[in-house]
Amino acid sequence: MSIKQDDALTVLLTGRAEHSFADIIKRIVSSKNLIFDMICLKPRAGPSSQKFTSTMKFKQAILEDLVHTYKDANEIRIYEDRPGHTQAFREYFEDFNNALMSPNAPTPRKRINAEIIQVADTVTTLDPVTETTEIQRMLNDHNVTIRTQNPLHLLPYEIKRTVFFTGYLLSPQDSLRLSDLVDLPRKSESGITFLANSILISARPPSASLLRQVGGLGHKQKWQVTGIGHHQSGQARIWAARVAPVPAHSSIYTESSPLLVVLALTREARPADANSIRDWRPIGKEEAHIFESTVGEKVQLRIQQEDVDHEFDWSYHDLKRPHGQENDRPARDRPFRQPRGGYNNNSNNNDENRKSNGQSNNRYDGNRDRNYNEGPGHPGNDGYKASFPALGGGDGAADGGLSY
Repeated sequence: MSIKQDDALTVLLTGRAEHSFADIIKRIVSSKNLIFDMICLKPRAGPSSQKFTSTMKFKQAILEDLVHTYKDANEIRIYEDRPGHTQAFREYFEDFNNALMSPNAPTPRKRINAEIIQVADTVTTLDPVTETTEIQRMLNDHNVTIRTQNPLHLLPYEIKRTVFFTGYLLSPQDSLRLSDLVDLPRKSESGITFLANSILISARPPSASLLRQVGGLGHKQKWQVTGIGHHQSGQARIWAARVAPVPAHSSIYTESSPLLVVLALTREARPADANSIRDWRPIGKEEAHIFESTVGEKVQLRIQQEDVDHEFDWSYHDLKRPHGQENDRPARDRPFRQPRGGYNNNSNNNDENRKSNGQSNNRYDGNRDRNYNEGPGHPGNDGYKASFPALGGGDGAADGGLSY
């Protein structure tokens, strides 16, 4: 590592704002025992009071100062995780070296060998319990502040919960395996949404009797893929895998017939269209995957203001991510689009307004939201409370994550 090299200058260069992120970045670096010669964050203005119009402009200004200050250095290595920035750095140093060859070069310097290394863009998510606990803590701190000193008359915030459906939920790893059963383009411009994440139990929050039938929240059930089907009506297309319980005599319940996992669909289709599939292609042993599911609820948690005069029904709101992805990976854990209901066009939903201090329900404003996908809790407990102890529950666990 360059940190251990006596003849190397090691710099952490980020476009994060200096006034907002300096403290936390120092804490992150210290927690990993990383020692940098320089830590550079984006200031409000440069040394000459210049304003940087973009992160790239800021980084290029820093790098130009560095290579001219250390004029005897013969190489520079930059590790970058954004493909667009990787290419921009390569073009920048190509132009930089070409300018050095000009007789009118402002600062004499020998050419520098610039190696720009593309770092794999890996996604890391917090454990949902930890994540929700931390968000609740931040909300509590925010609410205490505005209740004690609030000259702008801001409203406090709460976390609100909406149940979209109850189902046998698959792990992300099994979702990947099942989605590979259909050969479809993965790019976002293809207009195809990949699901492969659940077998429907009910298109509504579960009743106590239903939970007894399926073994309770958190119950494990194995399945085997028995066939692949496809249905098209106009521009609407949907792909699904037919499944059977393992063992065959397992006690199961579902409102959908036949038993299936929706693998993918176009934006014109709805999950209920899977019931129209008539021709199921038998599959060979190599495709007859056996996977395990967990009984749980597909839930959205969102942050909203308290005490407003109306409530927006988010179960009828399009839940697409607000920004696209630079890579080709599908949005795996997107909830079903409720305007058209679940598999059988049932659109009932259940909103429960929770507070960590046990206060009564309030009404909410729909202007600000963040989406969370909650996994199952423990059998015999309230699935929501068990999954999120910070919001009034026990020591449950969840398998979802923050969904942007």
